[in-house]
Amino acid sequence: MRRDNRATYIAALLLAAILFSFLTIYAFGEHHEGGFSLSAHSAVLYQPQTETFLYLKNADRRLPMASTTKIMTALLALEHLSPEKKVAVDSRAVGIEGSSIYLSEGECMSAEDLVYAVLLQS
Repeated sequence: MRRDNRATYIAALLLAAILFSFLTIYAFGEHHEGGFSLSAHSAVLYQPQTETFLYLKNADRRLPMASTTKIMTALLALEHLSPEKKVAVDSRAVGIEGSSIYLSEGECMSAEDLVYAVLLQS
């Protein structure tokens, strides 16, 4: 990837992150007699040093991908794949609810097209 293109992609990702941050709904914590509670549908608090989960709320519940996850996925794809690289769609990516571009198993797309899809199809 040319340096100019990489800078453009990173600038676009940062701009998207800033725009999404204005639309974020924050989960405010409250202390109750029974413990800690969040208004979020699901939450996980993990302590990596001790490899301990400090808080779990609906940790196994399947929810649509969050904007931060989409941006991080796109950033990692741009860092590790050339835009022209063809990627075959895995069976686990087919039929995912929420954001979808209706991919078929084995369908091949360029990494660049997949990055655009993950950021634009929400």
